Amino acid sequence: MWSEPDPIPAPRSLATERRSTPRLPTADEPARIAWKSQGLRMHKAPARLIDITAVGAGLLAQQPAELGQLLWLGITSLPGEWVKATIRAAVPQGSQWQYHLAFCESCPAGLLERAITGEPSIRESSRWRLFQDDDQDF
Repeated sequence: MWSEPDPIPAPRSLATERRSTPRLPTADEPARIAWKSQGLRMHKAPARLIDITAVGAGLLAQQPAELGQLLWLGITSLPGEWVKATIRAAVPQGSQWQYHLAFCESCPAGLLERAITGEPSIRESSRWRLFQDDDQDF
């Protein structure tokens, strides 16, 4: 009795997703990173988010950094929201560096939402509308 040959398996991607929470593509919202240098002095540099989740992110920046270095990630349009992160991997990409970050704390919901959608959160929109509506009643 002859059996049918096994079908040819589909090719696997070279990079298999191993995270329990897959990273989501971002809306190309301008980002920035900040880190401590000497004492309390903070340095800031522009960055471009590639992907993000509540527990980590991938980004491109021109500033070289070291593995294990602490830094803070923020979105330009949300100047008061930052998330502390550790650099887990750094890969040169031409004149820039691609970093893989692990957040030291959960990413703030507003920052995560703005990074993914590029739009203000529902809470921000309704708060603005609330103040706007109140002003019109007077």
